[in-house]
Amino acid sequence: MTNKIILQLDTNQTQHPWVKLDDEGLFIEQGLFSEEKLLQNAQQWQHYELIVIVPGADCLSVEASIPAKSQQQIRAALPYSVEEQLSQPVEQLHFAISPQNEQGQTYAIVVDNERMEQWIKILERAELSPKSIIADYQGLCSLEHHHMLMNGRQILVRTPNGHGFSCEPELLDLLLKTPKVGSDDGNETNNSKPKLLIEQASEIDPDLLQQLEKDWQIEQVLIEDALVFLAGSLEQSQPINLLQHRFKRKRKTNKLWKTWGVPAIAASIVVLMQLITWSVDYWQLSHQKMAILNAQKLVYKKAFPAERRINNPARLMRSRLKKSGSNNAQSNFFPLLEKFNEAKTSITLNQLTSLTYRAKNGEMNVNFIAPDLATIEKFQTALRNLNLEVKPGASNAVDSGYSGQMTIKEKS
Repeated sequence: MTNKIILQLDTNQTQHPWVKLDDEGLFIEQGLFSEEKLLQNAQQWQHYELIVIVPGADCLSVEASIPAKSQQQIRAALPYSVEEQLSQPVEQLHFAISPQNEQGQTYAIVVDNERMEQWIKILERAELSPKSIIADYQGLCSLEHHHMLMNGRQILVRTPNGHGFSCEPELLDLLLKTPKVGSDDGNETNNSKPKLLIEQASEIDPDLLQQLEKDWQIEQVLIEDALVFLAGSLEQSQPINLLQHRFKRKRKTNKLWKTWGVPAIAASIVVLMQLITWSVDYWQLSHQKMAILNAQKLVYKKAFPAERRINNPARLMRSRLKKSGSNNAQSNFFPLLEKFNEAKTSITLNQLTSLTYRAKNGEMNVNFIAPDLATIEKFQTALRNLNLEVKPGASNAVDSGYSGQMTIKEKS
């Protein structure tokens, strides 16, 4: 365990009280900071586990029974299961949920998104990264009976099932529901009333106490300080952490990362772009190789239409030419095809539609589709640079680019 700082944050107040606990949860010291002083002293808290308590009046406690097991499914369904209890559209609200209990119930704390952002911004300005943010009433232990904390005009209540609320005395009668408890003989006695444990950090109004005693069996305990009491109860209270989903806690970045983080990212992007370039080049070469292979198959199929299996058209063509005794045709065709393939690697064709070799004239007639006219000109130039004679045909615009035609042969 590490030392803890419990900070009570309230955007409606100018002073924020805090308590420091040792690694065993025992009180060390406490103080009161304005937001300006909080920013000045927060550096001293960097090595403490920070827990922030926020006003329960801004945090609505709800529950729902959702027939789902995964937290992701529950998170998606819960807002619409409790929508009737909400005064705002679910899109404007943040839902922090608890694990589903054995009865299939899921509890949640609902907070306005803008309010959460206000709290987060105060902490970020001070470079504070809390481990958790909790509603104040969730600092009370959830006992077998109702639990109340009186702190001036602030009243915190937590029920046995884990619900809770924060209010002023005038609203207590409206929000505090008395559970039904019966006695064996049917007569109401003090023992048949539900128990209400009141932790008092300040005096309770006599009229309010008298009103409560009508419906509750009251047990009063005096405490010195409300925040010190809540800080000491956190280990047993099992509060719901509001830092979930879009407000999930961010990992701290060390100074080394802050210094070298941007250069490291830039270097990673350069490496990634190089890998992508290599991958694209490899894909293009593979694509061109496949196009040439298909063209070879097309030529062989036209020359020998009865052939069914064409696994290696170049090898099969050599074999056929050798058998036919056409050594001159063989010697002219393959050098011409190799030069054609070499020139084709320098450009990208959309499609090679046909390739025909006329052995008598030593000519190869090629029909293809290129992305643009510049590619056709580049292709012709590459062929001429390989000492080939090129006779260009017509070029026409088609849906997928420009169709091209040319006849090539070795220069005499």
